[in-house]
Amino acid sequence: LPRDKALEDEQMDSLRVCYTAYKDKEWLAENGPTIAEYATKLGEYKAAIRWLEKTCQVQFSEENPSEYELAVLYEEISGLYGDEDSDYITQVACIGVGMDYYIPKDVYASSTRMPFENTTIPVPAGYDLLLRKKYGDDYMTPVQASAGHEYPFYNAFIRAIFDERKHKTFEGAVEYIENISSKYYLKFKTKTTEAYVEISDEQLKEEVIEGKKITSEQKSKLAAQCEVLKEFERLCKIIDIPYYAVGDTLNKVVSKNYYAGDEDAVYVAIKRENLNDYLLKIGQELDPWYNYSCIYSSDQCEDMRIRIWSDSYMCDKDEFAKRFHGCEQEISVYIAVIDVVSDDDAREATRKMLIENLITTSNSMPSKPPYSEEVLGIVDEWKRIAQVNVNTETNLRREFLRAADNIAGGLQGEEAKQVRLTADLQQGIDTIYDKEWFEETVELPFAWTTVEAPCGYEEIVKKG
Repeated sequence: LPRDKALEDEQMDSLRVCYTAYKDKEWLAENGPTIAEYATKLGEYKAAIRWLEKTCQVQFSEENPSEYELAVLYEEISGLYGDEDSDYITQVACIGVGMDYYIPKDVYASSTRMPFENTTIPVPAGYDLLLRKKYGDDYMTPVQASAGHEYPFYNAFIRAIFDERKHKTFEGAVEYIENISSKYYLKFKTKTTEAYVEISDEQLKEEVIEGKKITSEQKSKLAAQCEVLKEFERLCKIIDIPYYAVGDTLNKVVSKNYYAGDEDAVYVAIKRENLNDYLLKIGQELDPWYNYSCIYSSDQCEDMRIRIWSDSYMCDKDEFAKRFHGCEQEISVYIAVIDVVSDDDAREATRKMLIENLITTSNSMPSKPPYSEEVLGIVDEWKRIAQVNVNTETNLRREFLRAADNIAGGLQGEEAKQVRLTADLQQGIDTIYDKEWFEETVELPFAWTTVEAPCGYEEIVKKG
């Protein structure tokens, strides 16, 4: 905070206007122009932007600046004054709501370590003044106050996991939580750069194959595909379920032209009956070098396929490249679900129409609540027509894809002669396959490793 009170008042006024503009922009983005207050709010927002440009002597990139620009400006205003300008420091939010939160800067001049759980942490040497400012002189007296969750909190959390993932026992939910938290953390700390597939430096050198130059980068990318494939395959073996190479990956296997598309992904499929077990095992068993998403685990996922990818987050760049044979790019495996197609043509036509229309509706939906009355009306109409479950408190694009996927899996267990990859419908592709082509698997060479292909792979490739 500046020593000059007039400068402090000017700084706080600027922060309040900046914050108000940020919240107004948020409101305008979430509420449609049919709302009566829209015009008033828009006028207030534009006035705030003009005031900020004049007072703070800034020029935004456009008439309607992004939330990012407003957030940056807020940070710049907060940090206007340095150590030589000030005797006091503060948390801006505290001053903004009228708290007497003027902290002498020497409170933070040094620190001392104090016990915390089974370790110690550094606290400001002037912690007593800080605590009195924020909580009063009786801050050492325990107070029982309400909180934003029920107690015991973790039991409620476990019950939510138990219900959402349909665990057979409460103990199973506890085990799942342990696997994805503390056990995962231990695996993350002890992870190594040891690869699944042995590939020598010589094999990764640039060369000419059938008259085409194949670079080391292309080879490294293919080697990384082998690694991601083996992680996916490892989880399949744990559950003891089959999988099948499909799409471009199957074409590569059959043609042995592995560099044709220079892909950064592997394409496979599993049967609908194995989907729930696979999703459960991903959360518990996935190696720390990888991450995953699907419409049943990630609010932001808008792909009907499950995605597992080599995750470079929180990894050293060189360490990541070493783990994946020199490939610095994240590589994915996309897992489609194989669904039964009804032998009743009329019934199947209705199911397909519902699935495709739900996918189309998903493409037109906003993804962030609160939603307009018009959007909620569309949701209510779908609930009436198709009896689908749509949660309007989360990403509606994802919710409509979940509804489409639930309908696609509605024939699970029925006898039928044909199947399809439902996720293909999201790309506007609808290819029907004979079910018997997926009755068995055949192990075929894939670059430096092998992959499981459907026993009817030749017919599948012919179908395109």
